[in-house]
Parts: sequence; C-alpha cells; structure tokens
Amino acid sequence: MVDERLHGVIRDYLARTHAPQEAVQTFAFVHDLAAWDFARAAAEADPLIERAARGEDWMPPATLLDGAFAARYLTGDMAGARRVLQQLGPRIRDEGERTVMRLMAADLGASPASPR
Repeated sequence: MVDERLHGVIRDYLARTHAPQEAVQTFAFVHDLAAWDFARAAAEADPLIERAARGEDWMPPATLLDGAFAARYLTGDMAGARRVLQQLGPRIRDEGERTVMRLMAADLGASPASPR
C-alpha cells in the first residue's frame, strides 16, 4: 500500500526546492515499485541504471538492482531483466539473503552474481 498523501507532500517538496532531476527520478521509481506499477518503474529505472553503472548512485545499487530486475521480470521483459543483471550485477558486493532475486534469476538461467 502506498500513502499517496505522503508521497504527494514529498513530490511537492522536491518541486518546491528544485531538487535534482536524479532525486525526482529516484523518488518516482521507488513510488511506482511500492504502488506495483511495474511498467512505469521499469521505464524509470533506465536512467538510474545508466548512472549507477557509471558509479553515480542515487540509491543503493543492490536496491536498484532488485527493483529494476523485479519490474522487468514482472512485466515479462526477460531480456530487460537480464540486462539489469548484466549492468548492475558487477556493482553488488554482498548478496545477503536475496532469495527472491535468486529465484527470478534462476528462472532466467542467470545469477545475480554472474549474469549471462
């Protein structure tokens, strides 16, 4: 469940303070993941992934990987899910307890640690 009123307050704050576009994009991505709007989240992830691949992080790379991968996977974009693994997988040092990611990656015949 997404608290749209709270998200509206944050969106207004970001606009009022002329927040960097990257911060606005990150917030939109997180909101759309929470709202289960995976198609929008998948599209919003692209500029964040490009920045993260260059080492410019606006959120933890593991969080971006999980969200972007899940959004692509859940919209049926398996090629896009593989690309997310390829682009961000090398940035992840500690996979921890990422069971869901491991299961989805296994379904693609890949691994979060070593994408194909």
